[in-house]
Amino acid sequence: MSFPGPDQVAGWGAAQQPSAQPPQARSKAPVVVLAVLAALFAIAAGVFTVFYFGEKAESDRVAAAVADKEREVAAAKDGLGDAEEQARAALDELESQEGKLSSLETEKDEVAACTAAAKRYVDAPEDLPEPELDKLFDTMYEACRYI
Repeated sequence: MSFPGPDQVAGWGAAQQPSAQPPQARSKAPVVVLAVLAALFAIAAGVFTVFYFGEKAESDRVAAAVADKEREVAAAKDGLGDAEEQARAALDELESQEGKLSSLETEKDEVAACTAAAKRYVDAPEDLPEPELDKLFDTMYEACRYI
């Protein structure tokens, strides 16, 4: 068996010789684009973080204000309940006093009628006939019966 000679095999000697062309340089554009995008994303994340904490602080402030208002409303409701109870008590007292006033006015009218009848009886002339004097006395007695 015989081996082919160097002139018979194509590329046999070429594999051992360095090539005359330098290797092609890779483009740096994708690396630059990715670096710029990463920087933009980092800046955006920072901006969103600032917005988040700013809104969170505002939300906490509003929540505290709402809680204060709810406490004020609860206190006002408690005060309103107390005021309603006081108003009911005052209304009951007023109705009681109105009843007493009505009773006193009725009594005053009775006393006035009695006083007027007694005055007519006492002021009757001495020479007044007995039946008319008895009539004045009966009127006085009827007017003063409940006193």
